[in-house]
Amino acid sequence: MADSDNTTTLPFVTTSGHDRQTAIAPGHFDDADPALALLQGWLRAQDVSHVLCRLQQRLERRVLDAEAPDAMHKKVGYAIACQAEVEATTAALKLQDKIPTYRRGRFLALSPS
Repeated sequence: MADSDNTTTLPFVTTSGHDRQTAIAPGHFDDADPALALLQGWLRAQDVSHVLCRLQQRLERRVLDAEAPDAMHKKVGYAIACQAEVEATTAALKLQDKIPTYRRGRFLALSPS
């Protein structure tokens, strides 16, 4: 690394996770552009959808591995988890469908450079 032109160490130029969390804290952009609220809602819906998908997959694996799948199906609540995942994904997709209604310029600030 002695021949490198870049002598600035990495931790000095990067921000900490705490700084990012503070910048996107709930309520931080209350008066800001509605596109930011849409993005925040979509990200939250995506997170919930992914968590429920993983839960549903684990329950599905239990049902498939069980000796009596029908009894296990009722015991683990697979159908409930599956329905919750479908509803969470639908909510995320509804928010995603709203994106074309916003002008392109509103999202320029959101895209990484």
